[in-house]
Amino acid sequence: MIYRVLVVDDFEPWRRHVASTLGESARWRIVGEAADGPDAIEKAAHLRPDLILLDVGLPTLNGIEAARRILAHDPSVRILFVSEHQSWEIAEAALCTGARGYICKSDSGRELSRAMDAIIDGGRFVAERFGGRVEKRTDRAPSNSRRHEAVYYSTDELMLDDWASTADDALNAGATFIVLAFDEHRSRLQAMLEARGVNVARAIRDGRYISLSVPEIVSQWTVDGLLDETRFWTGATSIMLAATRASTAEQLQVVACGECAPSLCAQGDAEAAIRLEQLWDEVARTYHLDVFCGYAADGCHCDDAEGVLARLRETHTAIYAR
Repeated sequence: MIYRVLVVDDFEPWRRHVASTLGESARWRIVGEAADGPDAIEKAAHLRPDLILLDVGLPTLNGIEAARRILAHDPSVRILFVSEHQSWEIAEAALCTGARGYICKSDSGRELSRAMDAIIDGGRFVAERFGGRVEKRTDRAPSNSRRHEAVYYSTDELMLDDWASTADDALNAGATFIVLAFDEHRSRLQAMLEARGVNVARAIRDGRYISLSVPEIVSQWTVDGLLDETRFWTGATSIMLAATRASTAEQLQVVACGECAPSLCAQGDAEAAIRLEQLWDEVARTYHLDVFCGYAADGCHCDDAEGVLARLRETHTAIYAR
C-alpha cells in the first residue's frame, strides 16, 4: 500500500531532501508541500494525506498552532513533527496538540523512517533524545523489550513490598520512578522506602520520584465518567517527558507502579480498565517505560471476571499471582 504524505516546512532545501529520501521507498508518495501554517491547514483539509510531516518554526502561523487547528478540524489526522528544536518544552507542546510523534531534524537519518512506519501502523514515536523507545534494527525481526506486567496480590503488604523493591532498584539505576496509587498506599510506600534508607525527599526534589493520586489522575482522564483518550495522552505525555528528563541513567528510563486500571476493575468497569491498560501499553511502546500493575486477587468486581482476565493478558507482557 502507498501512503500519501504532506510535507510542511519553510526551508525548501529540506523539502527537497525529504522528497529525495521518501522517493527511495515504494511505501510513500508526497502529495503536497506547504511553506507556512495557513497553507498547511488548507492543504491538510483539501488533500487529506495519510501523514503530515510538520515543522515547528513556520512563518505566519507556527507548526504547533497549525497542528491544533488541523486536528480540531479532523482529529484522525496523523502528524509527525520534524523540527530543528531540541527543547523539551517545545517537544511537549508539540506532542500535546495530539500529534503522533516528534523527532529532530538532526536525528532524521536514523529516526524518520522508523517514526513514519510506527505512526502509519497505528502507533506513536518520540525521539530517543526525549526518552523514546527506538528499537535498533537488525537482520532479525524487530523486538520491543518493554515490561508491562500485572501481578495479582493476596495482600496489600506483598504489593507494597514489591513496589518498594522496584522503586529502590530503579532509583539506584538512575531511572525515574512513578507511583500511581491511592493515598494510603502512596504514604506507606514512601515510609517503606525511607526505612530502607532511600532519600525520597531528594528524589522528589530531583524529579526522580513522582507520586500521583489515582482519584485525581483518573478524574483528569475522564469526562462524565468515561475515559477520554485525548486527555489521557495529554496528561501521559507531560508526565512521561518530565519523568524522562529527570532520569540520570545513560539510557533515559522510567519505571512505574500503579493501580489505576485495577481501581476501575474494583468498580466493575471492565471496559475502561482494559482500555486504560491498552493505552499504558502504547505509552510503554513509545517511551523507555516499564509498567507494573498491582491488582488485588479478589479485586475484580466485573461481570465475567474470567473473560476480563483473559483480555487483560493480551495487554500485558506477563501476569503473575502472589
